Amino acid sequence: MGKVVIKQTAEAPTVPFSNVVGASIQGAVQTRAVITGADRPLIMWQHDLQAGAGLEFNKPQVGHVLYVLSGAIEVDGQPVEQNGTACIEHGATAKVRATKNTSLYHFHEREPRHVSRPGGHVHVSGTKGILQARHAHVNHFGTLWADSDCPNCELWLHRSEFEAPRAQRHSHYHTTDEIIVVLKGAMMVGNRALNPGTALAIDTHTPYGFGTPDAGLTFINFRAAESCNVQMLPEGEQAPYNERDHFKANAIAS
Repeated sequence: MGKVVIKQTAEAPTVPFSNVVGASIQGAVQTRAVITGADRPLIMWQHDLQAGAGLEFNKPQVGHVLYVLSGAIEVDGQPVEQNGTACIEHGATAKVRATKNTSLYHFHEREPRHVSRPGGHVHVSGTKGILQARHAHVNHFGTLWADSDCPNCELWLHRSEFEAPRAQRHSHYHTTDEIIVVLKGAMMVGNRALNPGTALAIDTHTPYGFGTPDAGLTFINFRAAESCNVQMLPEGEQAPYNERDHFKANAIAS
């Protein structure tokens, strides 16, 4: 069984952005190492870019996902506004430039474990992603930007929004590693409230559960590969289900 690592983005150390093969910063960028380390399968940085600064990708060994927390960027000239994303696949080239002062969350694998597909492409998505879904039975609204079904990469990123209280009940686990970042409201884990800016790195097959207080909860979730969800109900562990299929079955018109 793996573990859960919890970090506060605001408390993460400011570091030089280096030793990431195929990725570099250009201009005035402050980088925080939120989830890093040799024991972490997935890595997370926060970049604060002054207008005109950016990142450059030159055929990285792993796929990279950028989430625009605030501000705006251009990716090879394509605009990406706040709450939009950019996926730079392994083997791709891309130039990212902030068009105003911008904060980015930046995710990738530490090692190239999921590079069986050809890679070499860059795709950007706006605030509505590639698909949105409403799961009424759990009061969940989801936005999917990357669904691990791309012919060139296995990257995954989605946002979950819970607008009403949600009790902590049974646990569940996923069949791949993930990083969750709280954007709004709070995530209740036991008696602990995880507020905006909290990042959770959850290893594959690690059971966990969470609740939502009156303030609601919004978070994003990054994975480097396709994942199934396994619910651990009182009557026993349920069969895995594919979350992409779950999103598609509950999709709403854009």
